[in-house]
Amino acid sequence: MQKNMSLNLHALSRLKKNSESTIGNAEEKAREIIDEAVKNAEAKKKEILLEAKEESIKTKNDLDKEIKD
Repeated sequence: MQKNMSLNLHALSRLKKNSESTIGNAEEKAREIIDEAVKNAEAKKKEILLEAKEESIKTKNDLDKEIKD
């Protein structure tokens, strides 16, 4: 009985370590996914702002041209 109990405790200990390792890996992967999403969002934001600036300059140039004509 003592031997079974010892084996059960050992098995539970290994299971706990494996679970903690799996959780740690999942948390690390989640951080990587979030970091990549933030990076992509920032790049998209810069792209959209640049497009807006370009459109603003184009509109200004069109208006300036209309005024001259």
